[in-house]
Amino acid sequence: MSFAGHVIDMINRSKFNRSQMLARKDKIRKIRENHSDSSWTSNPVFLEKKLPLKQLEKIKSDIRKKIKRESQRSIIYTLIVLLTLFAIVLILVRHFSKIN
Repeated sequence: MSFAGHVIDMINRSKFNRSQMLARKDKIRKIRENHSDSSWTSNPVFLEKKLPLKQLEKIKSDIRKKIKRESQRSIIYTLIVLLTLFAIVLILVRHFSKIN
């Protein structure tokens, strides 16, 4: 292919790429127009429930108890893992010290 053929091919590819870019922009613009007035783009409105004070305090105390229970569980699991690792290291040290 001669130099002119390369230039024509380059021009054709540039036209094709430009048309693809414009088509993509049109598609994005249409999607934005379709969703511009939908409720998911606006600020959500939260309905405020009126609860009696005793029920609200009970819910708060239940949440606090659940958080405390979860933190205690994580501490216990951590201690179990650390003690197990310590025991394994101790056994290995004793085993290799007997070999020497």
